[in-house]
Amino acid sequence: MNTEHPQHDHRSPEEVLKAQRMMVIIFAVATLMPTLWMVLMAWNGIILGQDDGAGGQTLTTIMTYWGLAGPVVWLTANAFALFKLQKGDSDGAKLYPLIPAFWAILWFAAQVTG
Repeated sequence: MNTEHPQHDHRSPEEVLKAQRMMVIIFAVATLMPTLWMVLMAWNGIILGQDDGAGGQTLTTIMTYWGLAGPVVWLTANAFALFKLQKGDSDGAKLYPLIPAFWAILWFAAQVTG
């Protein structure tokens, strides 16, 4: 990093907004597949019933509904990010696209450990 000559962003605010919106869209597409996978696996759990009478039924139920809530979380987080960017709050928008990714990571981790 060269501190003698600081970098200047010569893009217009419209170009910066367009680039930020494109990054949110790219991240949304990247997190869509794990979200769809969670829904399919959770729906499969409901179809099969998973009613074996084992003691871990509560965790299974929580993880099933956690997976079914994935698309709602995905859509809400990405919509909020795009809304914040449209209002000019790029600092407030930068963490919203990460929420579906962490939602999926926690779901997959719970499936592996449970």
